[in-house]
Amino acid sequence: MEMFGYFEDSKLVGVVGLEDNNYIPVLYILKEYQHQHIGTKLLNFVINTYNNYDIITLDSNFESVDMYLKYGFEIDESKTNNHSVPMKYKRRKYERKS
Repeated sequence: MEMFGYFEDSKLVGVVGLEDNNYIPVLYILKEYQHQHIGTKLLNFVINTYNNYDIITLDSNFESVDMYLKYGFEIDESKTNNHSVPMKYKRRKYERKS
C-alpha cells in the first residue's frame, strides 16, 4: 500500500492509502480537522496522480457515505456487506489525462 499524508504546520492531520492499483483502504482525518476539505484534497491527489485507473473503489463507513456521494462516488450495489458500504468512482472520459 502507498500512503500519502496531509500536513498542517508540520502536523500530520490526514492520510489516504492506495493499494491493489485502485482500492483506497484508508482515508482518515483527525477529528478536529474534519469538515475542512482535507479529505477532498487527498481524494483529488489520488485520483489525479493515478489517472490511469478507470474505477477507484473503497469501503465507506456508514457515516461517510454522503461525503463520498457528493464527491462523485456511487454505491456499488453488486457488492454488499453489513460492515461498510462498497463504493466506486468511475472516471469520466474527459477526466483522463494523456
